[in-house]
Amino acid sequence: MTLRSALFYVGYVLLWSVVITTGGAIVGAIVFPIVGTLAGMDMTAAAMALSGARQIGFLTFIWAVGIAIVMAFQHAYRCRQARAQASAPSASSANDG
Repeated sequence: MTLRSALFYVGYVLLWSVVITTGGAIVGAIVFPIVGTLAGMDMTAAAMALSGARQIGFLTFIWAVGIAIVMAFQHAYRCRQARAQASAPSASSANDG
């Protein structure tokens, strides 16, 4: 593995971790005020949104790193399989000779 590919996969994991965590924070900021209003919470909508973004964002961050690592391994495996298929001689070209 070269330094360039190692840096690519580190960036890949970081990017997906940030995307998943941000998505969870956005979902928490939307869902908490709705559920809090229906449950009759004694908080403002902004406070419930901030609480939801923090709590759900944290929970998704816990899972995001592991998910991102698995996605990086899947990406590397698929790239390696594609390179192996491209470099392998096809059955039809072997029979042509």
